[in-house]
Amino acid sequence: MLEGSLAARSCKIFVSLANAAMAFEAVKNVAELRGLPFEGSKLVEMPVFHIFDPYSGCAYYYNVLTREVGVPDWPHCRITWRAYRSI
Repeated sequence: MLEGSLAARSCKIFVSLANAAMAFEAVKNVAELRGLPFEGSKLVEMPVFHIFDPYSGCAYYYNVLTREVGVPDWPHCRITWRAYRSI
């Protein structure tokens, strides 16, 4: 990057993931202080992640529980979920 042969890449995805994790922990802490039960709920999981690939410029979602990739259709406000398959 210093020599100019590689374009600078954004670190936004890491900042976004850290912010999402901190916000999720805050929600869990408030729920715990209010005495809300966690067992049997999805509150202890953060299954869907928004991923941005800075090399291709593509954004998509990944569901850890179902191992599906969600491809957003921004103009129509839809997400198409497909089974993830490794290469």
